[in-house]
Amino acid sequence: LDQRVQSLTLVEISERLAQIQAETLQPFDLPKRWLSSVFDLSADQPGHLIFLAHEFFDALPAHIFVKCHGDAWREVVVGLE
Repeated sequence: LDQRVQSLTLVEISERLAQIQAETLQPFDLPKRWLSSVFDLSADQPGHLIFLAHEFFDALPAHIFVKCHGDAWREVVVGLE
């Protein structure tokens, strides 16, 4: 059983971002296609599906620390004022 990626389908509603993705993925020699909705995904397409959404990564918490005054570390936070 060949476990390599055989094709790539991306769902992207922005034509501009789809173009950037196409340019970035150009060096990879595999079939690529873009859809504008997840509802356009075909249930009868052969192979496995790995589904990642950038919103997943956006929802992960991030903490930023900076080193200041010798060996002291401080967390960077956002204030309202």
